[in-house]
Parts: sequence; C-alpha cells; structure tokens
Amino acid sequence: MSAGSDTYETLLEEATKGLAEAQRVIKEEPAKWRAANPFLAPTIPVKDGSHFITKEGLAALHQLGCKWHDNDSAVKASISRKAAAQLAVQAFGNLIDAAQTLPGTALVKTEFLRLLQERLDRQTKREFFYFPVRLFEQDDVPSFSIGPVHFYRRHDWLDAVEKVTGKTPAWKQEIVEHWSGAERSSPLGHDADEVVKFVGPCEWIATIAIDGRHSSRSSVCASTAVVVAIDALGLGLNQDNAKALRAPGDRVEVSMSRSLSQYEGAGGFNSSTSVDVPRLGGKPGAQADYLHDLRKLHADAGKALQDFVDLKPTGSCPTLMRRWVEAMYWFGQARREKSDFIALVKIGISLDVLAKGGKNKGILALASAIMSLAPVDAVTSEGQSLASFVKKLYDEGRSKIAHGGSLALLQELPLEIENADAFAANILTGYVACAANYTGNDAYEDFLAAIPSILPILKSSGP
Repeated sequence: MSAGSDTYETLLEEATKGLAEAQRVIKEEPAKWRAANPFLAPTIPVKDGSHFITKEGLAALHQLGCKWHDNDSAVKASISRKAAAQLAVQAFGNLIDAAQTLPGTALVKTEFLRLLQERLDRQTKREFFYFPVRLFEQDDVPSFSIGPVHFYRRHDWLDAVEKVTGKTPAWKQEIVEHWSGAERSSPLGHDADEVVKFVGPCEWIATIAIDGRHSSRSSVCASTAVVVAIDALGLGLNQDNAKALRAPGDRVEVSMSRSLSQYEGAGGFNSSTSVDVPRLGGKPGAQADYLHDLRKLHADAGKALQDFVDLKPTGSCPTLMRRWVEAMYWFGQARREKSDFIALVKIGISLDVLAKGGKNKGILALASAIMSLAPVDAVTSEGQSLASFVKKLYDEGRSKIAHGGSLALLQELPLEIENADAFAANILTGYVACAANYTGNDAYEDFLAAIPSILPILKSSGP
C-alpha cells in the first residue's frame, strides 16, 4: 500500500480499529494474540504507559507519517520518511491521551497533523556538531570558515564552545593546561577527559550549526557538509596530497601496516612496512599561502554549502549549488577509494551528477563550456581530444565497469586515475565559480548556456 492510496481519515480509522481489535483479542482470545505476536507486540506509547495495537493498525500509522512526509516539502527536508512514520505513532498516542474515542473525522485529522508538527518542532532545535579533523599542521594557519563550516584550531574551538554554552565551562581551563603540556598532580576531570579523548591527536575541530532538522537528518547533513568542505580544500591539491586532509569518518591517527610474503623455496620472507601519516608538509608558510591563494574557491564553495544546509536557501541558484555539493561528495569518495577502478567509476558518477545526468554528451558539453575548448581540442600532453577523454572516462570507465560490460580487476584502466582526478577537480572548480557568479534562472540548461559569458567575469576579477 503506497503512502498516497488512502486519505488521512481512512488511515486514522484503520489505526483506531487496530487499537480496538487488539484490546478485544487480548481480552477474549489471548492465545490468538500470543500466536500472532510471538515476540514483541506492536504498541502505542501513551502518557501512562502503552496500548497494544494490531500490525495492520500500526502499518496504517506508519503510512500516515509517510503521507505527511511526502505531501509537505518542508517536512520532507526536515525529517526522514522512516522517522516521520515513527513520529506518527507518537502523535497517535497523544490523541489517545486526549480522547476516549477516535473517529476518522476531519477534526481528528486536523488535531493529528497539529500534533505531528508540534512534535517535529520540538525535535528540530538548533544543534551544533563537532568533528575532529586533520588539516594543516603548520602553526601559522589561522582558524577559518568555508560557508557554514567553521574550522577551529583546538584552542579557538574551546572559545566557540563557550559561546554556544553561554558561559565558561568548568572544564575549559583543565583542557587548556593539558594541551599546553602543563604537569598535573591529579587526573583530568570526567568532562575534560571526555573532550581530550574526543579531540585525540587532531589540532583542528570542524564545527557546524544545523537549524530546523530532525535528528534523522541533522547529523548526516552536518557530517556531509564538513566532508565536502574538506574535499573543497583539497581541490587545489593533487590526488595523493589531498589524502592528507582527513574528514569525518577518515582515520586521523598515525597508523602502520605490515605485509609478509615468501617466494617458493626461499628461506626468508619478503616484508614491508608502510606508515600512514596525515601530514601535508611543505616549506614554512606554504600551507597558509595555499589557504590564502584558494580563498575565492572556498568562498564559492561556502555559498554552495550554505544552500545545502539551509532548509530555505536564499542563494540565487540553490538547485545548481546543491548539485555541486552532491557531485563533490562523489568526487571525495573517489579520492578515498583504495581501488583505482572503483575510483574511476565514482569520478564518472560525480561528473554525471554535475551535468544533470547527461552522461557522455552532457559531461562533454559541460567540460567544453567550462574549459572553453572544442570537443576536438587536446587535453593531454599526448594530444588526446576532450571528446575522446570524456568517452573513455564515462563510456569505457564509469558505464562499462559499473554495469559489468568490462571487467576491471587486474586490468589496465581506460584512463590513468591521476588524469581523471585532475580533470574532474578542474571541472568541479570551474562549475562552482561560475555558479557563484550566475544570476539567471535556477535551471541547469540556462546555467550551461550562460557559462561562456561568466568566464570573462571570472578572469577579470583576478585570483
């Protein structure tokens, strides 16, 4: 049964019948009830405990929540479909608390929807999310922001937490002294110890505030925004160097791995050790210079991320900007991928998302516009044309590998992964720069047509 196949009234009636039928069967046919519910029977939470309900009645309530979710764009943005279904069960419990009988009338429907919205409003307070991350290790790089994502040096983060709290946390000074290397005669207090363990070896903490979203959406929204912001930081780096930037979900500690093998008949082993140190490196001041040089890109990425995070974005082209965020997410996952052939597939998906699912032709049109090149123009040192490059990337890479047309394990790829990565980074950078300076309709086709007129503006504005 789909969420749209019944009215609110008929679904409320079905839930009410399920409530009454459960009470009847429990009283008159307890063996039948136990047989139908051998484990946990479905219940409705109420003020003084809970009421049993039939599986059909519970399904009707879940369908009510899904219907409410699907028919209201604001609700859809605030809460997941699954969480909306659960919220409907809770709202029905509120109705039980308020009435002896629950006929499927318009009045009950109105009250039910009011209770649903009331519950959602109570669960969508502004929430601040914190993520320890690895960025720049040189001391002269200051705290900075990319749109709604703030990257704080850990001492600065303590000040940010103090502002959110509204007063100085009792544990703040303990942590300041601990991070400064001061000797202590006693262990850290519970709260200070929790914070120190949370931050771990990281010098940076990413912070973002999420408004108007239920917990089923807010944490994913927050972590996604931070991941994309960090991947945007890496757009000016090659694939290997960008891996030194570690986002939520990435390993932030120094780690070591060993391998051992042996040739047949050999008396000894072939052994190797590799150490993963998340570190950018560079001469003194290089990291601060890098951050400064890419300030325009980060400002443009910040606009896109703001449109992604806001329930009601105020940017001029939020759909175009959200498209970039989603494409960037795929690109970032490609850079994290250990297998080159899977990374190539993800790069192809990233560019396809950016080109509104236009596949080979769509990606070629977008790349031609952003790079100011004709399809026959060369894009590699070997003279490979843009059209040929995109065909190998999408048709022979993303499409054939992902759909099983080509086997890729232990095979040579149609493109070197480093070239595909650099190409995608170039297109993603150009797209967000053009979108940030675009003032037309929030439609991909109109944007694509406007890119040639935007590029001179970008060139004249300088780095």
